[in-house]
Amino acid sequence: MSGRRSAAVALCVAALSALAWLAGGAPTPPAEWKEVAPGVWRSSGFPAGHALVTGKKALLIDAPHGAAGLEAQGLKATMVLLTHHHHDTLTALPELLKAGVPVRAPAASAPYLGKEGVEKHWKEQFPLRNSRTAYLVVPEPLPEVTCDIKDRDVIRWEGWEIEAIATPGHSPDHKAYLVKLEGGRRVLFAGDALAAPGKLWSPYTTD
Repeated sequence: MSGRRSAAVALCVAALSALAWLAGGAPTPPAEWKEVAPGVWRSSGFPAGHALVTGKKALLIDAPHGAAGLEAQGLKATMVLLTHHHHDTLTALPELLKAGVPVRAPAASAPYLGKEGVEKHWKEQFPLRNSRTAYLVVPEPLPEVTCDIKDRDVIRWEGWEIEAIATPGHSPDHKAYLVKLEGGRRVLFAGDALAAPGKLWSPYTTD
């Protein structure tokens, strides 16, 4: 009996943990942001978020963390660009949208963020009929996100030119963003497709 009781307790704990995860989990302290190149900031934690900064304005690339850490340094998020639809890179998106920050995403992200696509995805997941990595899709649709960025589109923001480059693999909708910095130096923002120099993170989740 004790073995059955222990198993039941373990199952309950696992279920509660899963529910907490889907609900966003417990509040976490704001991420710390540091300037890693002139005008380029990176957050702590994994996956890391990035920001282009000019004056007191910041453009976020992905939103794994909210803007509180930037605001603590006198910076204000004025736009978000998403590289792809994976949930771990969008954790802070609801609070940013609620604050009125405009968010743009690849056009190919629409089925993974819109109401119809998200509801269809989760309806097909239970009972588990396939082995797709369901946790990668947001639990609730985000219809406020504008999904309109196509390959080679150029986004202009505060004098910066940001070129979108199709890089499917980590996800089918993945876009990287190429930015030219002062002095002609170029930086490519690839979301969390790369976790360390020369290292692909968890290839088994590659869509």
